Amino acid sequence: TDHTRELSNLRPSARDKLLRLGNIVNTRRILDAKQEASWGRKERYTRYWRNFLHSLGIKEVFLEGWGRQSKELIGCCFLVELRENHQDQPTGTPSKRQKPLVVSTLRDAISHVGAAFRDDGRRSPFHISGWQGSAPDGLNPRTKELLKAFESREPPPQRQPAITAQFLEPVRLGVSGHQAK
Repeated sequence: TDHTRELSNLRPSARDKLLRLGNIVNTRRILDAKQEASWGRKERYTRYWRNFLHSLGIKEVFLEGWGRQSKELIGCCFLVELRENHQDQPTGTPSKRQKPLVVSTLRDAISHVGAAFRDDGRRSPFHISGWQGSAPDGLNPRTKELLKAFESREPPPQRQPAITAQFLEPVRLGVSGHQAK
C-alpha cells in the first residue's frame, strides 16, 4: 500500500507499536462502534433479505449483474413483503401480519440491508448510487415514494396530549403557597 514505504523506515519498536494500536483501532471500529442490538438487527434484516431472494429463486445476494431499475424493484418488493408478512416462522414460509410494520421499522431494515451492501462495496437497491450523506436519507425515488405511501396509510401515532398551562396553574399555586390575583 501507499504507506508501506514510510512504515518500513520506522524503527522496529515503533512499527510494533503502530501495528498493536492499529489492531485496537480496527477492533473499536468494527466491534465496539455498534451496540449488540444493532448487530443483531443487521444480521436479522440481512437474513430476511437473503430468504426473500431465495424465495424468488435468486441466488446472488447482491444482485450482481442486475440493472439499477431491477434492483430497485426487487428492493421495493422486499419492503412490501417485510411490511405485510412475518419473516421468522419455523416453517420458513412468511405468514400474514395482523398489523403491517410501521415505516420507521422499514427504514431500519433499509439501513441495515443497505449497510450490508456498502460493507461489501456494492450498491444498495434502496439508496442513490454514491450516496455519502449529502441527501437527508439518500433513498432512491422509488423507495421514497413507497415509504411515503405506507406512511399515508398508517394511523397517526398515539401521543399523550401536552399538559396545558390552565391545568398547571393550580399546581403552581399549591407549591408557591399563595393565591394569584
